[in-house]
Amino acid sequence: TFSVGMADSPDILAARQVAKHIGSEHHEVLFTAEDVLSVLDKVIHTLETADITTIRASCGNNKKIINFCINIADTPHLLIANPIKPIIHKIVVCLKLIFTGMYLVSQYISQNTDTVVLCSGEGADEVAQGYIYFRDAPTPDHAHNESLRLLGDIYMYDGLRADRTTAAHGLELRVPFLDLRFTQYFLSLPKTMRQPQNKIEKHLLRSAFDGTGLLPNEVLWRHKEAFRYNISIIT
Repeated sequence: TFSVGMADSPDILAARQVAKHIGSEHHEVLFTAEDVLSVLDKVIHTLETADITTIRASCGNNKKIINFCINIADTPHLLIANPIKPIIHKIVVCLKLIFTGMYLVSQYISQNTDTVVLCSGEGADEVAQGYIYFRDAPTPDHAHNESLRLLGDIYMYDGLRADRTTAAHGLELRVPFLDLRFTQYFLSLPKTMRQPQNKIEKHLLRSAFDGTGLLPNEVLWRHKEAFRYNISIIT
């Protein structure tokens, strides 16, 4: 098993706990903010896109902040002796963490192990309503339609990231939660069953593993956070 993040970030700690529970040979790929910035050009080249929409989707959809960052990036001389430079630095790191994290762990796997085929969790949030805003869906129909929309668009965002960052290092990615039989079955279940319950996202999927002992209970039911926050600690 492999995990990536800054030291003592939530995903690193949770993955460490799971690895101990299942007895896997576990590898931790730790990085700093400087490591992220140093590979940005390679990441953009690998993704073959610098699409603003993709970046926006990775950082809370704040157009003003993102456009401001882009303008600053286009005029780097403005950063000299600029009192808000630390703020810009943090925002840019936030925008890119979600892509560089997977790039860095793929690079590590390629260079340090003989592993070629990887399994990753892309698709679980789209199929099983894992994003926090699913709690606010007005009706089960709205939530179902949003799942379908996300699945239809995944090739432009998380699917793009996962495919390009692994393939760039000669790795083959498998995405079990996007298996056609699984998605067709899951989406055929009653819409009310698939909604978050008691403010817990992916409730139905989590419930399927509850009581099996396959995962530590506190990890199975832990609060959902975005990948970019789980792998980072930026203050």
